[in-house]
Amino acid sequence: MPSLRGIVRFGFPTALQGSIIDISNILIQSYVNSFGKDAMAGVGAYSKLEGFAFLPVISFSMAMSTFISQNLGAGKKDRIKKGMRFGLLCTVLSIEAIGVIVFFLSPLLIKAFNSDPEVIYYGVARAKVASLFYCLLGFSNVTAAVMRGLGKPMAPMITMLVCWCAVRVAVFMTVGQIYHEFLLTCWIYPATWALSSLVYVILYRVYKKQGLY
Repeated sequence: MPSLRGIVRFGFPTALQGSIIDISNILIQSYVNSFGKDAMAGVGAYSKLEGFAFLPVISFSMAMSTFISQNLGAGKKDRIKKGMRFGLLCTVLSIEAIGVIVFFLSPLLIKAFNSDPEVIYYGVARAKVASLFYCLLGFSNVTAAVMRGLGKPMAPMITMLVCWCAVRVAVFMTVGQIYHEFLLTCWIYPATWALSSLVYVILYRVYKKQGLY
């Protein structure tokens, strides 16, 4: 039973976070759909590119949670600090390098999925805005993984639900109704990545003062 409670304690917040983020993305997609089928196709093509770009983040996130928790249990805080720095640096640099490639090659990459000029326009517009901010996306996700490894699964869950769900949906339900512009759907993602990154930096400092790592 203690093991089951531990699994639920650490697994449920992550599962809930993923589910609610997916629901918020559905609501955001409905806003994208209001710009027509070309916008839908363009954003869909870009999303596939972002999925590839996100693979290194997923890999590092899984590794960081395991590495941090193992060393926390062993009481090796010096290894935790080194692992955090190395993991964050590798993640941010790798995904930002991919972001630069996407930024410059986005017309060709989007065209690989759909050659319609209007579709390419919407896909490239989204890529040009988001790709150079992939470092924030990587930082937020790996930091969340680190905090789960430190035994703080609720902190990243609340941060993601507020920054990536509540804020996005609130913006589209308010500003989006007045300012019906496709670029709003592009900038909302880097903006909320930056917001979550700021919250994580603050949490890092709080946990460091508490002597957690």
